[in-house]
Amino acid sequence: MWDSGNDNTWNPSNGIYPDIKSYLNEDYYNNLNRKWQDLINFHKWNVGGLEYEYAFIGPVKTSYNYEINNSNNKVIDIMKVGLMYVSDYGYAFSPEYWIIDNFSNGTNSANNWLFATDGDESGWNWTISKNTNNNYEVFYIINGRIGNDNTPITSGKHVYPCFYLISSTEYLIGSGTQTDPIRIN
Repeated sequence: MWDSGNDNTWNPSNGIYPDIKSYLNEDYYNNLNRKWQDLINFHKWNVGGLEYEYAFIGPVKTSYNYEINNSNNKVIDIMKVGLMYVSDYGYAFSPEYWIIDNFSNGTNSANNWLFATDGDESGWNWTISKNTNNNYEVFYIINGRIGNDNTPITSGKHVYPCFYLISSTEYLIGSGTQTDPIRIN
């Protein structure tokens, strides 16, 4: 669950964090083996979110700008593990589908490499992006489209942890497909 208190507030300057932060950066991270822990770098995560309409209208660049570059809702937390942004899902499409209308209804989900990575096409996947129109909703991916819901709803929502590797990580082999995964040293 994203937050058991039904609250999407994420304010590091006041020490207010949703449950998902501790789940990812304590429970998940501490269960990784030491080799993986040593490869994951701290990163500045933009957790200010975006307004509802920018998750569903226009090009993916618009979502990206509101999630990452918007100074009006710029909230940054430094942590090792986060979740994908709404715009990450948009940019996982082939470039010809980089308008949000193409992924807000799920019709082009077959053209997205993040869609159904676990084989469950109906799976709900949390994003790190909160809905700034209220203090209780977060965006997620379901059936290949963007949705938003209250934070404590848990029915089948998945968490796909995201992290940044340290700069000295060496690529060994692989193209990044399911049959040819990327291998690192």
